[in-house]
Amino acid sequence: MIRAFIIIFWVLVFVAQITTNDSLFFMLVDYAAILAVFIHFLEYLYFYNRIRKKAKFVSGFAMTMLFGFEYIRGLR
Repeated sequence: MIRAFIIIFWVLVFVAQITTNDSLFFMLVDYAAILAVFIHFLEYLYFYNRIRKKAKFVSGFAMTMLFGFEYIRGLR
């Protein structure tokens, strides 16, 4: 269920990027996306060994950037 919300969030980020609407909602979505990417990058660095053992570099990095700890939790 959380993955569905994450996918909806990233779709909203995509829509915010392709539209030229300067509404407060899309501005907040952009800032939330920046924060999410930063946090997911820190998660990738912290759980690097677990990700490296279970997935290839590019796919592990991409899945961590998209889903974060939700992806990492499934690697146990």
